[in-house]
Amino acid sequence: MILVLCASVILIALVTSLMLALPALARPTLPFGVRVGIQRVGDPVIVAARRFYARLTVLVAVIAAVVSILVLPLSGSAGAIGLTTTVVMAVDLLLFYRAHRMVRAAKLAGGWAAERRQGVTVDTTFRTDPVRVPWLWSLPALAVLLLTAGIGWARYGGLPATLPLSFGYGTGG
Repeated sequence: MILVLCASVILIALVTSLMLALPALARPTLPFGVRVGIQRVGDPVIVAARRFYARLTVLVAVIAAVVSILVLPLSGSAGAIGLTTTVVMAVDLLLFYRAHRMVRAAKLAGGWAAERRQGVTVDTTFRTDPVRVPWLWSLPALAVLLLTAGIGWARYGGLPATLPLSFGYGTGG
């Protein structure tokens, strides 16, 4: 049971770490999926949205870890790990969307889009001069495919008549 509890807490920590890294991995001019000018990167609304998102994401992780530690011993089901992790991910995505809406509302209310001229640039050279991949590059993939098929063919005779089934964590069969 301790292993299941540790797995649950580790998964919650992993999901939370990934969700906390999500805004940091985006370009500074694209906070929460909203394009802003470089002069607006440090705007108080954007800083507040980042803080709001980070604090509530950590709070959700702490609550989920506590609930997971309390519920798992009572339920005895390892399926609760997946449920808890899914709920954490869904709530974190909703928090991300809320932060997106905060920044977007500030951009619309403040007229940030009018501060700079908007333009779109498109590179169409791929259609007129496509990249040609040498066919020899497909040989390693073909070799792996043929090797796998050969090993499967050779070992097929050694398989038992009935293959064992697994119905989840900790079940004997």
